[in-house]
This record gives sequence, structure tokens and C-alpha cells, in this order.
Amino acid sequence: MNLNDILNVLVSVFQFSFSLLEMAGNLPNVIFLIVGIIGATYWTLQLKKHSSEPNN
Repeated sequence: MNLNDILNVLVSVFQFSFSLLEMAGNLPNVIFLIVGIIGATYWTLQLKKHSSEPNN
């Protein structure tokens, strides 16, 4: 097995994965956006909670 065979397999895997993303349409973007908003909200609430605690 040479390098060209390995790279051809990688090309096939990437083409397949991007074809799945193309079929999914805008759904992955919406999922990442929702997860990001939830994460940022959680992080902000944790920062607010820890900043209101007195320093020892």
C-alpha cells in the first residue's frame, strides 16, 4: 500500500462526509448556534455567580 492509496481513501471519506453535510442543509449550523448560545449563557451565569461571592 503506497501513499497514493491512503490519500485516495481519505479523499473518499471527506467527500462522503461533506455530501452528508450538504444533504443536511442548514441543520448543522442551527445546532452549532443553539449549542453555542446555551454554552455562552451557562458560562455567563457561572461568571456572575462567582463574581458575586466574597473573596477570602
